[in-house]
Amino acid sequence: MKKLSLALIASGLVSGSFAQSLFTEGHGDIGIGHDGTNWDMHIHSDQWGESEADEQIVVAPLSSLFTRSASSAFNFIGVGAGQQFYRLRETSVAGQPFLGISTEEFAGPAASYTETNTNLSRMVGSMTDAWISLELVSVVAPSGGVFSLYSNDPGDSLGPVAWMSTIDGISSNDKFILADDVHAHANWAFSKAGTYEVTFRGKFWDGSAFQTSPDTTYKFQAVPEPASMAALGLGLAGLLRRRNKKSA
Repeated sequence: MKKLSLALIASGLVSGSFAQSLFTEGHGDIGIGHDGTNWDMHIHSDQWGESEADEQIVVAPLSSLFTRSASSAFNFIGVGAGQQFYRLRETSVAGQPFLGISTEEFAGPAASYTETNTNLSRMVGSMTDAWISLELVSVVAPSGGVFSLYSNDPGDSLGPVAWMSTIDGISSNDKFILADDVHAHANWAFSKAGTYEVTFRGKFWDGSAFQTSPDTTYKFQAVPEPASMAALGLGLAGLLRRRNKKSA
């Protein structure tokens, strides 16, 4: 590949591969895949199709800023009541990523077991099934930034279901749990603008032991400025990463 000047990129004359690293709108999934032997942790978007986890950057645009409720049930978000945070919503919003979690490509030998995470009883009314988990391993965030994943109040008047939050560190309870061949959505929340590198692993019970995937990192960008400027910086990083892979 010929070298591309920063001037050309900044002028918008180059619009090829680097823009494909930005997941900016439409439906997509973090995929927990397993072919019966091997794991396949990936990301899929309707913009760019299926790719490796590090090949798409999920963008929470300026329009995703949301004002936190006064209820103490939202303290896990990491901002005070009435303050704003970035939220990719559980329901589809035009001009924003609609990111789900999917086990539709899971064919592992998952066996039924009883979970202890009480979020399940609130969401599906059951604690025993062949569950598959997306577990939070680590988060690299802007200074003071909090990452969280939560579901809207399922109607039990107890407030949101907080699946994950880094406000109090990371524990074995920071996980999103779903069954095989399921597609689900939740709210992805970021308390401050900046880049979040979020590492997950998949996990299931095979009848005798828990099986876990390799740790897999996904990148999110809560945009601190008009999306066009943020896209330039992110796109350039994506281009340079691809060039380095090709030259390796």
